[in-house]
Amino acid sequence: MMIVLSITFQALGQQNCRSTFSGIALSDAGQPLYAASVMLATTPASGTTTNEAGKFRFNDLCHGEYRITIQYVGYKTQTLSIFIDRSIERTFRLETDVTQLNEVVVEEALPNTEHAHNFSILSEKQLSETAGKTLGESLKELPGVNTIQSGPGIFKPIIHGVHSQRILILNYGIRQEGQQWGAEHAPEIDPFVASNIVVIKDASAIKYGTDALGGVIVVNPPSLPDKSGIGGSFNTVLQSNGRSGTFSGMLEGGIKGLSGLGWRVQGTAKRSGDFISPDYMLTNTGIKELNFSVATGYHSEHKGFEVFFSHFNTEIGILKGTSTSNLDDLLNAMERTPPQYTSDFSYSISEPRQEVSHNLLKLNAHVETDQGEWRLQYGFQNNNRKEFDIRRGSLAVYPA
Repeated sequence: MMIVLSITFQALGQQNCRSTFSGIALSDAGQPLYAASVMLATTPASGTTTNEAGKFRFNDLCHGEYRITIQYVGYKTQTLSIFIDRSIERTFRLETDVTQLNEVVVEEALPNTEHAHNFSILSEKQLSETAGKTLGESLKELPGVNTIQSGPGIFKPIIHGVHSQRILILNYGIRQEGQQWGAEHAPEIDPFVASNIVVIKDASAIKYGTDALGGVIVVNPPSLPDKSGIGGSFNTVLQSNGRSGTFSGMLEGGIKGLSGLGWRVQGTAKRSGDFISPDYMLTNTGIKELNFSVATGYHSEHKGFEVFFSHFNTEIGILKGTSTSNLDDLLNAMERTPPQYTSDFSYSISEPRQEVSHNLLKLNAHVETDQGEWRLQYGFQNNNRKEFDIRRGSLAVYPA
């Protein structure tokens, strides 16, 4: 008797778990949905996808109530319960899911770049990668910016095919006023003072003046600390060509008990000897450079002030073989290999050479009152450029 009962229950169980559930998933327009996801809440859960005709099928289901979920990208998910006591087939229509996203606006304010739409940024990371290079040479990393190179250490930026007095440079918010009309007159700015450099290249640059026809280069320093503490950085760049070394350090901090008051001291020293080409030495192309800057300021919610001073000083040697005084010298310089006056490596700099120094002082303050905001800015610059050519006798020590 027990054997008969066991056979009866087994047959009944097999009969209850042989049902099938099939269906078709259609769009609200009646089109079959290919690769729609169909999940059936079983133990364990089972799932499938629809074929090209939008059809799906589950086999060997036991009698009972099931929860089915149908999903398809772009359509509302459909979830419902269904009781299966035999093999059944159903049609499912999914409604189009229309979702309207709100606009996302990302804004960032850059100093001195109001209403500029076409600009490039040399970020702090990019500046660190070009550390040791001059301002003009660093700007070559930006699209649309080229340079005129006069020797290994002189680079002038070119934007839209123009340069010199057609490009405006803002250093710490002050127009850089230097002697830059010649191809060998590079900007007198230490790139280590900047946290980023912005180049404005569209028509909005004209708002800075007619001398900004080609574009505007904005050198932005980092903000002064406004909390107590002290920090800094030190950079060392060594280069085999010219056996050069560049060392730059910065120290900054705030004063305990005086929130909003900060200070910064920065300095750069560079020394390079004669550069070398693949075939010969470039005699008299050494560089000496010594720069420093100091800044202090106080800022609160309604008032503030800043004082900034920078000194840039460099001595640059000009390749001696390029010096010509007549047509015969010019022809000789163009045909001769190596150039005339070529000698062994040296750190000494002789004529022809440049001695350039540039001082910048900036004072600015602001205060908010009931009548509005008052701003005051004062800038002072002193530029001294001396150029020494190869001259006879004692005249060599006097600038040409």
